Amino acid sequence: MRSLFWKVLALLLLGTLLILASACGQDDPAGDGSLRIITATPRATLTPTITPTPQVPALSAEKLDGTRVDLWYLWEPGTEDLISDLAVDFNTGNPDGIELVTRSFAHWEAFELAVEEAIRNGQPPDLTLADPYQYLAWHAAGAVIDLTPYLESPAYGLDVGEFWPVLLGRDLQDGLRLGFPGLFSARVLLYNQSWAQELGFESPPDSAEDFARQTCAAHLENGDRTGGWIIDRTPGGAAAWLLSFEPALQRSLSFDSAQIVEAYRFLADLRQQGCAWLPFAPYPDAVFAERLGLFYSASSSEIGYVAEAFTAALNRDDWTAIGYPNNQGQPAISVSGQSYVIFETDPVSQTAAWLAVRYLTGAESQRMLAEQGLFLPLDRETAEVLADSKDLPGAWRAVPGLMETARYEPPLAAWRVVRSILQDAQAEVLDERFAIGTISLFMDQLQDLVAEYLNP
Repeated sequence: MRSLFWKVLALLLLGTLLILASACGQDDPAGDGSLRIITATPRATLTPTITPTPQVPALSAEKLDGTRVDLWYLWEPGTEDLISDLAVDFNTGNPDGIELVTRSFAHWEAFELAVEEAIRNGQPPDLTLADPYQYLAWHAAGAVIDLTPYLESPAYGLDVGEFWPVLLGRDLQDGLRLGFPGLFSARVLLYNQSWAQELGFESPPDSAEDFARQTCAAHLENGDRTGGWIIDRTPGGAAAWLLSFEPALQRSLSFDSAQIVEAYRFLADLRQQGCAWLPFAPYPDAVFAERLGLFYSASSSEIGYVAEAFTAALNRDDWTAIGYPNNQGQPAISVSGQSYVIFETDPVSQTAAWLAVRYLTGAESQRMLAEQGLFLPLDRETAEVLADSKDLPGAWRAVPGLMETARYEPPLAAWRVVRSILQDAQAEVLDERFAIGTISLFMDQLQDLVAEYLNP
């Protein structure tokens, strides 16, 4: 049990420094530290004042012509930079003469240091793609603008009625829209339908109990340590299981709910029965393609690699993407990713940056990002178009159909470190030596560990 503490000790030290850093510059919400006193004499009821959304002035083409927009973002080295490709198209076709200049970073540390230094120097980039735990620190420093006025602008607004609500909702913080959906992926379970049908199951599991039944049947079929669920030890996979059982985790870092306990108890029991197994390969795509597991946890962006593994194995099984089961009989997937964030500069630059965002999230851009990078479509209309694309794996095309069940990873500043704590917690629960009878003690330790990090 002590291993959970030692594994994340370094993370806690890092997290403490991050929290101290992010706390700098934060003011008292009341402005003077005072408390509101409720008097015995009731006051007259007042009609609440509705603060109108500030209007974004429409700018002439002459005002925007020649405006440079600097876009900074993370991109995996060695892969085609699709954002850079879109910037070239934008620069060629936009009628306002705006120039979108991209700068990619290979590592998040370099990216964050560059942005923070630029903020301190008063010269931030105009636009970034960032996770909430990144842009919340910049917002605390007063460097990020609310995108609501641009989204609702008569001149520059967007109709987001068809956008997935889960993606739009994630970037709302205290009534402010700090980001607009950009590059997202989903955490799903890949499911071998052909093998399941041979085992006597005509449909994917819709409950944790049914999931256990199917995993154990596959394990017995193989007659060795394989079969069932291929254990996933990534932070995203650990988060997906908990979010499926406990949707309230989307906005909270409290782990003392009965649903979280149920999730860990379910996973531990699955492992104890031998119906979940841990492969040696860090990326067990081939393991899944060789029928050594009926279920495989993966990111939607990784489905292309799995498809290649099936081709290499000459396996013609039908397989698809499904949600993570739970005790409510309502499987769910989780989503995470980067949103577009605009920095406070000047009205012309901010408007130009928003026009770039509109292009980068438009239907044509979404289709290109999906077909070449397997990024999720942001709205239903684009998903319907992509549903018939032969350039996309069939399992990937099943993911948009699961988006109504999607839950986002908590958009909280502490999430980057906490999700790593959960990664270690799940690894311990799925250890063959874990004693299910100690689950209460384990949960107390986990809650104390997270609380110690959040309140050093």
